[in-house]
Amino acid sequence: MLYVLVPAVFLHERPEWHEALEQNTKKMVTAYELYHAMRQLALWPAQREKTEPLSIFDHLKSDRSCKEAGIPEEFCACRRNGWYEDHSLGD
Repeated sequence: MLYVLVPAVFLHERPEWHEALEQNTKKMVTAYELYHAMRQLALWPAQREKTEPLSIFDHLKSDRSCKEAGIPEEFCACRRNGWYEDHSLGD
């Protein structure tokens, strides 16, 4: 479980971030998306290039696979021992 507290000034300036954070609740998030979010905050107020990887400030697919998220199969925890079927991330 991860809790994210973003300063109000960022959410006021970029309301799409607040929307994405709310929509990404209970979705699979990787360390890469957290890293890229921290980069976005560090480079504030510069806008991110559209070609850059996803961050938690982007809308993430709720049904994406580990492969789509860039997680090698051997590290895909949600597929091991039936966890994925028993613990749906759902919306």
